Amino acid sequence: MVANRRPFSFAVYCALIGFVGVAACGDSDSAEPPRDAVGAAETAETYDGSDVAAPGDTAPAEPPGLLRFIHVSDLHYSGTLENPRRDYIAARVNRVNAVDFEADRVVITGDIIDYLPSVTEGETIAEILVEELDNLFATWLPAIGNHEFYEEFDGTAVEITDDKEAREAAFSAAMGYPLWFADVVNGVRLIILHSVDGSTWNQNAGLLGSFGAEQLAWLDNQLADGRPSILFFHHPPNTLVTEPGAPALCDVIEDHPGVVKAMFTGHLHGFWEKEECGVPYWIVGNWRDDDQSYFLVEYDGAEDRLTIVNRDELPFPEMPDFTCEPDQDSLLDPTAAVDTIQQLLMTDMIADAEGIAQYLGDGISELPMVIRADDWDADSEEILARLSIASRWGESGSFLEYLDGAPCLPFDFALDEDCFTAGPLSMNVDLLELLGAAIDITLGPEWRARMEVNNFNIEGRLVTDGDQTVIEDGIVFTSVYLGAALRDVKNIIVREYCEGNIEGCAPGDGDNPECPAEWAASGFEPDEFFALIPRRCDVVLEMFSLRMVIQMVSSVPETIQLIGAVSSTVLTEDRIDPVVFERGDGLNCR
Repeated sequence: MVANRRPFSFAVYCALIGFVGVAACGDSDSAEPPRDAVGAAETAETYDGSDVAAPGDTAPAEPPGLLRFIHVSDLHYSGTLENPRRDYIAARVNRVNAVDFEADRVVITGDIIDYLPSVTEGETIAEILVEELDNLFATWLPAIGNHEFYEEFDGTAVEITDDKEAREAAFSAAMGYPLWFADVVNGVRLIILHSVDGSTWNQNAGLLGSFGAEQLAWLDNQLADGRPSILFFHHPPNTLVTEPGAPALCDVIEDHPGVVKAMFTGHLHGFWEKEECGVPYWIVGNWRDDDQSYFLVEYDGAEDRLTIVNRDELPFPEMPDFTCEPDQDSLLDPTAAVDTIQQLLMTDMIADAEGIAQYLGDGISELPMVIRADDWDADSEEILARLSIASRWGESGSFLEYLDGAPCLPFDFALDEDCFTAGPLSMNVDLLELLGAAIDITLGPEWRARMEVNNFNIEGRLVTDGDQTVIEDGIVFTSVYLGAALRDVKNIIVREYCEGNIEGCAPGDGDNPECPAEWAASGFEPDEFFALIPRRCDVVLEMFSLRMVIQMVSSVPETIQLIGAVSSTVLTEDRIDPVVFERGDGLNCR
């Protein structure tokens, strides 16, 4: 993910998916010791697994003691040779160094580098990065993330390297560690894993994680002696794809009950705490120059107790709380809203599902929902309004443009003094239309991916500020149904396959199945035939593999509830095309 920014193509992608090593890595005998780092503890042991006890042997003689570490993730360093941006790294290093916490280690769980333009330049950039990170007061341990495999990132699309092994070797050489390794500190094992591994590593643009069979066998060996262990890797454990024929991460963990004490990850750029595989896990926010971007963690081996020391100081998601008591003395002027177009600003959106669904709130927040107040009805005390969705992803940047096919529906505000309710409203949003507007791709005329937004409601408080009346604060709640989008995307692959548009996948050729006669008929259910089409037959739009989208959407519940905070801002003529709400034949508003 991207530090401190949420570009639209990722937002649409989040909407789609939410509703829509080096040789030494697996060889315990050849794992290299950590390189010398500034501030490294001379007594620190890098544990490569060579003395792991066989199952049934006695536990290690060294009793577990007190381990203290700082966990950060998603630095997203994007320096170049021309502009190395050392100050970007130094600010974050200085922030950690100033913390009053005597840590044994600092662990960085991936996306340390935003992208690597090339392996050659990437190595040099990585060396600059390492020079700055070596100023950390404690030994730091790196894990690799998905961004280390990107060729470029311009805020709208990514390209994954076609030379994974070279990229892994370059990263490992620069960092001075294998891609997966273990470090024993005070009798407690810290295990660094590589979650962009195995045969499924590149099927999802890196948004889902993957472990290979070799790495999991190594992990199984690490856990066999019963030493208390803590796992660190980039992708949260509920966003993993299991390599065909390989065990799942949970299988390995559950084969050694009580050994893994916790898992720490990043990737989602927010704070989260849950349980997976019978083990608690924590997600840390992206590493910024502030005090709300890291975990301070203490594990007491004697008491078998793990504590997030700064837990109460961090912005973990909380259910928005809002009440509105009507104020008879308010200076609200509802007529000041009439003829204004306002954008709904939705923040802190929380989903009731885990995994990739955690992206869903961000995806909804990034959709530019706009309302137009058409009139004030004094008799019913309602602001008569309409809601639509615009496009802000054309050449004009932040200017909101007309999006053909967007909904345009009544969305009246019922007032009680300065308090209001609006909704419920239900609508279909075609995610492919949004995607096409974002990255200028050609879509088939029959293609669609319908996201059903149901029971969209707002409760809030209006305020008149000068000559404008806006939503000051409030709460938005809705549900999203994903089943239609899932069927639509499967239908796209079926259609492209049966029309012979997928290279190397001609129907009836070799093991490719013949298409049923009814495949193009209205109402055709694609599931059964889609399952017969070989996995290599896919439709790719820029970085968007439709099979990847199907895989992600299938991993979450069909219906997801969302709740968040809402306010609004008036859009002036230079910020939105008035055609968005114009009425007429062929327009969204009829």
